[in-house]
Amino acid sequence: MTTTKAVTEIRQKLEVQSERLARMEERQVQLYKMVETSLSNFSELSNKVNSLEALKHKALGMMAIIGILAGLAWDLVKQVFSARS
Repeated sequence: MTTTKAVTEIRQKLEVQSERLARMEERQVQLYKMVETSLSNFSELSNKVNSLEALKHKALGMMAIIGILAGLAWDLVKQVFSARS
């Protein structure tokens, strides 16, 4: 009788351990999904930042060209009005 009781206790412990293992596996799957989502969000953010940096460089280039053209136009205006005086 003690052996059947011991076997029953061992079976119960195994069931408890099996349930704990199943919960741990579920948590692990959830953590993997969270990491995948986080990495996906990070890559999207990185792509957006790279796009903004490229746009910034284009905008700075355009501003430089506009500044040069404005400077040349101002010099031309000064020359025209100084020649009339």
